[in-house]
Amino acid sequence: MIESSWTFKPLAQYPPSERLSPVDWKLAVRAFDGYMCGLGGEAPYAGFPQAVAGLFGNAGQLLHGWAKERGARVLEPPPVETLLNGTAELWPELQNPGDVIFVIPSLERCFLRHFRGIRLARALVETVWAKPCRLVIGCDAWAWKYLRQAVQMDSLCPDAVTAAPLMAHCAESAGTPDITPRARDSRLQAYVLHTLLVHDGMVVSVLPQLLPFRATQIFKTLSDLRGRQLAFEEDGAWRVSPKHYAGIRRQLEKVEFWVA
Repeated sequence: MIESSWTFKPLAQYPPSERLSPVDWKLAVRAFDGYMCGLGGEAPYAGFPQAVAGLFGNAGQLLHGWAKERGARVLEPPPVETLLNGTAELWPELQNPGDVIFVIPSLERCFLRHFRGIRLARALVETVWAKPCRLVIGCDAWAWKYLRQAVQMDSLCPDAVTAAPLMAHCAESAGTPDITPRARDSRLQAYVLHTLLVHDGMVVSVLPQLLPFRATQIFKTLSDLRGRQLAFEEDGAWRVSPKHYAGIRRQLEKVEFWVA
C-alpha cells in the first residue's frame, strides 16, 4: 500500500472501492496524525472537532490506534439497552473537557435509529457546540449520513474526512444474489439490510424495535439473507456480507434507499 493512498479528504471524494492490499494500520495512524498536525494553528482547538468515516469498522480501528499513540482518552459506546430506552447519558468528561484529546472511535454504536435512540447523539452535538473541545469522532459512512439528517452532526464537523483504504471493501464476488427475489418480501429485506449497514451490524433482539415489521418476519428475513450469503451472524450481531457489499449497495439504491 503506497503512502499516497492515506491522503485524507472529505468523504464525498472517496466513494467505496475494492481493497487491493491489506491495511497497514501503523501507516494509517502515522498518516492521520500528520493530517491532524497539518490542521494546527494558534487557536487552542484548531482542527477540532474532527470526524473520520469508513466502512466495516475501519474508522474505529484507525482511531483506537491513533488514540493510543497520542495518549487520547477513548470514550466507549454505552450499553445498547440504554440507547433503546433513552437513558444513555453524555460522557461526563465532555462537560469539563480542558485540553484533553477525546476520541469516540465508533459513533455508529452510540445511537439507534429510534425516537429515543438518538438522544445521546443529539446531546453530543448540543454540548460540544456550546463547549468546544479536542474531540475526534470515528463513524461508519452510512451512520454519518443518517446522523447528518437526524441530529445535524455536520454542524460540529462540516464534513467527515476519510482515506481510500477506510472506504475499501472485499473484491465483489461474481453474481450477488438479488435482494428482492419475491416482490412481497422486497421492502422487508431492503429495510433489514439498510438497518444493518447504518449500524454496522445489530444484535437480533434489537432489530424488531427499530423496524416496522413483526419480529417473526424479521427473523425469517435474516434466515433467508443468511441462506443467500447476504448477511451473517458473528459475536451475537448480524452484519451485511462484505463480499456482496457493492451489489447490495447498488440494489438498495435501485429500490430508492439512500446509500453512503
